[in-house]
Amino acid sequence: MNSLVSTTAIEAQSRAAASEEVVRLTDVKRRFGTTAALDGISLTVKRGEILGIIGRSGAGKSTLIRCLNGLERADSGEILIEGRDITGLSEQELQPLRRRIGMIFQHFNLLSAQTVEENVALPLKIEGLAKSERLKRAHELLELVGLADKAKAYPHRFPAARSNASASPGRWRHARHCCCPTRRHRRSIRKRPGRSWHC
Repeated sequence: MNSLVSTTAIEAQSRAAASEEVVRLTDVKRRFGTTAALDGISLTVKRGEILGIIGRSGAGKSTLIRCLNGLERADSGEILIEGRDITGLSEQELQPLRRRIGMIFQHFNLLSAQTVEENVALPLKIEGLAKSERLKRAHELLELVGLADKAKAYPHRFPAARSNASASPGRWRHARHCCCPTRRHRRSIRKRPGRSWHC
């Protein structure tokens, strides 16, 4: 009997988690001069869902994504992240949120004076993680995408295609429970024209 009750409770919790909204946008608008980049955008994303945002150049995809962590401020509307409206948060209040939301842009930049390993570990260094811990995590991630043998190499030694592949979310598909390769167990929305990225 206890086992049955426990199993039922676990199933109920799983269903509740699956239906939990982690992102809700309601009538979000953003204008640049006379151009409406976002004109009344409303959407919801539940825990575990994968959402691809596809559109023409200039359609507002990047603006929409940047609004999710306050890099871009909406003119009006409501943006809820895990139930919290972020539209009125200060820059200081947004910092903890931004640490938990990973963003991978089409145009990436690697630090040429740092090794591949150091580039991967940089976000963890900024966060204040001990050197031994961040290098351990960097090694795990490079192993994950088959680049462990290039850990001590510098970006300029990589062919452009290889560098692009190493920065592409497609290379990180096995780390799909992370919003960002250096973070663990979060979710995200990512965008790229013509392609849906795993989250």
